[in-house]
This record gives sequence, structure tokens and C-alpha cells, in this order.
Amino acid sequence: MNKGMRPTEIADVLALPPDLAREWSVRGYYGTVSHNAKAVYQRYLSWYDGNPANLNPLPPAAAAGKTIAYMGGAERVLARAREDFANGEYRWVAEIASKLVFAEPANTAARELAADAFEQLGYQAESATWRNAYLYGAQELREGVAQLPPRPPLSPDLVAGLGIDILFDYLAIRLDPATATGRRCRIDWHVSDSGESAALNFENATLTCRPGKACDAPDLVVVSTRAALERIALRPQALADALAGGDCRVTAGDPAQLTALFASFDEFALMFDIVAPARSADG
Repeated sequence: MNKGMRPTEIADVLALPPDLAREWSVRGYYGTVSHNAKAVYQRYLSWYDGNPANLNPLPPAAAAGKTIAYMGGAERVLARAREDFANGEYRWVAEIASKLVFAEPANTAARELAADAFEQLGYQAESATWRNAYLYGAQELREGVAQLPPRPPLSPDLVAGLGIDILFDYLAIRLDPATATGRRCRIDWHVSDSGESAALNFENATLTCRPGKACDAPDLVVVSTRAALERIALRPQALADALAGGDCRVTAGDPAQLTALFASFDEFALMFDIVAPARSADG
């Protein structure tokens, strides 16, 4: 870093001293020197390497489309990349074939070549995590994103052990800004059977929680059981059932404000594209 080398440059040349490298206990079977060197750089100097070209680059799909066009189009890129693959230049082939996949996600030949390169890198990787990443990338390119059975992001047992502040912080990361923008509400939330309470502030598309506190002038006062709060945290849509069953009650204020807040929470797919453009970024 002191000599001005970038993260990838450092990772490419940094190595353990020979005496250490021969010790099996410090070999990169899990973490790697390459991986950890980049983490050290980020810790001290952040992700930005000082080159203004990297300060605000185009997102991957847009950058890939321009790159492939500048290189003469997909067919020319594939032809050159296949030559490099035959010469064992798997790192480069993985990089350029990945750009082609981001530029043309439906290009089967590009996906197969990228998968082939990932497999070769996986077979050569000493690190189990690198090997798994490469081989899963190849599998995703060939078979698509793995489809897992629907399930809550958190287990009920885990949620049962969390404090009220963490439950609402977990809900806060699910706020959809497009839906939440312009809404404002202060809520005092009381848990009747556990004695927990919190002051919630819903403003600027953000939900904040102060456990054990009360709002100066709450718009809503909500009382729920602990079980109802856990169900709602796992699945915000469960609010309607909790209100209908009496496990959650609005004792002061307009219940429509609470319904509007919980309508702002987003649902996330458990699995998503990694080695191809994210669905929301297509186009």
C-alpha cells in the first residue's frame, strides 16, 4: 500500500515466507493470502484505490456491454477467449467471458465458456471456499439459480432469542424506499407479556428503534404479545392476522398508519443471480 500498489496487484505478488508456506496449518485451505490481502487494503484505505476511473464506474451490465462492443462484438470475443482457454489462461477467460455474460445473459456459448473457465479454476484452487465459489458459479451458468423451498429468512428459534431492538432493526432493512418515501409516524410499541417496549420513528424511508424509550408525542400506541411480534418480524404480512386475532392492538391513533408502515416492507428471494446480471438490473 505504501508503494502505491492496488489491491489486485498486492494480492498477485504477496506470498507467505517459504518456511511458513511449507506448514500445512497455515496453508490457504479456507482463507487465502490473496483474499486477505485485499481485506487488509480495504480496512485501511477503503475500497477506492485512488484511480478516478474507479471512483464511479458504470454498473457491471452497462460496462460489459460497452466493453464487448469496443472489442468487436460477441463472436470475436468468443473466438479469442477460446484460444486463450486452450492456452490455459483460465483467469483471463473467466474475466472476459463473465463480461460477455453480463452483456448478453442469454448467450449460451458465453455461459458455457465462462463455466468451463470457472471449473478449471475450481479444480486448481487449494482453498475450499474458492473452489466452491468457482464450481457453484459454473453450476449457476449451466443450470440457473438453485431453487430452494420457501422458508423464512430467519429461524423461529433465532427470532425468539432476539431483543425488541434487533427485531425492529431487522424489519428496518426490509423497507422499500419507493413505498416508504413521504410517510412519517412515531410509534410506542409495548409487548404485554415480556415487558419490552420501544419508541419507533418511521421517517425519511427509515425505521429507527430506541428500546425502553417512549415517544414525546406518539402517533400510534401498539400493544402486542411477544409471539405476535415474532410472527410479524418473520413475516410482516402477518400483521393483518395479528390485528384480527387481537394479539396485536392499536390502543391509540389510526390503525391505518400501522398498516401503511407494514405495507412498506419488502420481500426478498432467498436465491438470486451472482454470475449474471441481477434480475432488477436487466436492461
